[in-house]
Amino acid sequence: MRGSTQLTSSQFTSVIALVAAVSAVLATPLEERTGTKLTQAQAAAKLSAAGITTSSSGGCTTQSNPSCTSLSGIYSGTVDSVIVLKNACACSIVITGGTEVGE
Repeated sequence: MRGSTQLTSSQFTSVIALVAAVSAVLATPLEERTGTKLTQAQAAAKLSAAGITTSSSGGCTTQSNPSCTSLSGIYSGTVDSVIVLKNACACSIVITGGTEVGE
């Protein structure tokens, strides 16, 4: 077939794991995703330790600036869910929006 792509067994397993992880995160009620609010430094350290980076068009973390990517006040449960997703997909994740105004 023209334009079709064949997945290896390993790739197929990774896709299934990613779908399962995303499904689990989406099925979790919001009240179960709260945890405790983290500071910018706490959230950044936890994400960095898991190999997850952040990026902003403004190159900043100021919560009141919509050009920044702030993690200030993000719930620990949200950070934990992103880490679970990254581990399940074995892919790179870059966070470009967080708790800054406009998000």
